[in-house]
Amino acid sequence: MTLAQIRNAVDAKLAGIWPAVQARQAAFLAANGRYWQGKRTHVVTPSEGVETAANNLADRPTNEAAGWTGLPAAMPMVLTMDVYEASGGHGYVASVRVSVLGTTYERAQAVGPEAAARTFAWRIAT
Repeated sequence: MTLAQIRNAVDAKLAGIWPAVQARQAAFLAANGRYWQGKRTHVVTPSEGVETAANNLADRPTNEAAGWTGLPAAMPMVLTMDVYEASGGHGYVASVRVSVLGTTYERAQAVGPEAAARTFAWRIAT
C-alpha cells in the first residue's frame, strides 16, 4: 500500500468510529463534568496499513475508572485520547499514528474551545 492509501484507510477507520467516540465523550462530560482520557490503543504502532490487534485497551490513566470500549478489535493505527481544560471550557483531542517504511505519521481531530488550534492534518510525528 502507498502512504496515501494507508492514510485514507486510517481516515476511513477513524470516520467509522468517530460518532461513537463523540457520543461517549458527550455522555462522559454530562456525567463527570469533564471528558474521558484514553492511553494508546496499541503497544506498538501498526505499520504499513496492517490491521493490528488493539492490545492496550485496558491501560488507562490513573484518574480513569475504565480503559477503551467500543472500538474495533483490530485497527491500522494507534488511537490516543487527550483532554484539556481551557478558559472557554473542556475539550478533547483524538490523535492517530501509523508507521510507514519506518517513518511515523500522525494527525489529530479536536473538539472544544481550542479545536482549531489543536486539530492538525497528516504530518511526520516528532
